[in-house]
Formats: sequence, structure tokens, C-alpha cells
Amino acid sequence: MLRTYRKTLAGRTEIRDRALALSRTARNLLLIIEPSQPAQHWLGMLLGATEGDLFALLQSGLIEPLPGAVTVEEEVAAVTPLSYTELYESLNGLVREQLGLFKGYRFTLEIEKASGLPELTDVARRFIETVRDQRGATAAQMVARALGFPP
Repeated sequence: MLRTYRKTLAGRTEIRDRALALSRTARNLLLIIEPSQPAQHWLGMLLGATEGDLFALLQSGLIEPLPGAVTVEEEVAAVTPLSYTELYESLNGLVREQLGLFKGYRFTLEIEKASGLPELTDVARRFIETVRDQRGATAAQMVARALGFPP
């Protein structure tokens, strides 16, 4: 994610007024995000911050991409060609297959909590890394291909 974002007037007002019910990570991301660095830099600075937090700020109108920048939705579409429903169903099937019922339970909960394609894509990336750690690189490559991620 190499896109840069800036705070909107609503974002600067939210920092001052704290009127919206934002998660702690989303609020912290709003505080630090500046167009001087790409979004990935800011997400990496905050422990627990995800693309879902960035998407929440975008949907709330608190940040905006710089003119000419690609939106999060367009970025996600460039990562995986699957729709939300296709990715949701594929992830649910692969979690049970690769991790089993008990180990996969945490991912099943995260899949259910994901409210949009950016959050679900973030869950899919973490799932691929978990498969790599537990089952090896070959299994992780198979899962990544099944989910439409580039090798």
C-alpha cells in the first residue's frame, strides 16, 4: 500500500472534538497520518493497526487520498481478484482445511468480524502467514493462489 492520505477538515475537527466512536488504533492512526509518508508506513508504526482502520477513517470522511491517488478499494482489487463473498467463502473453507477446527477458530472469528473487503484481505494475509509458520511455504503458496493473491 504505497498511497498517501491527508486529513480532511472533518478529520482535524474530530481530533479536537473526539465526537465519533473510533477504535483506539483508528484514532491514533488519524492523529499521525500525514501525506509525507505512504499509508503502509503509518500502519507499521502503530501496533495492531490494520488496513481496516484506514478504511474506517476513509469511510468516515476523516482522511482522503491525495489527488490522483488510488483508493483503498482499488488497491484491494489489485491484490486479489475475488469479491468479498468469494474471499469470505474461500477463507472459511481453507481455515478449517489448513488449521483444523480448534486452531482455526480464531481466524473464523476474525473473518466474521471483517466488515469489508479491506479488512477481510488483511485477515487473509495474516492467515497465509500463519499457514506458512505452521505448515510450510508450499502450503502457504497453495493458500495464497486459492485466495487470488500473487505468488
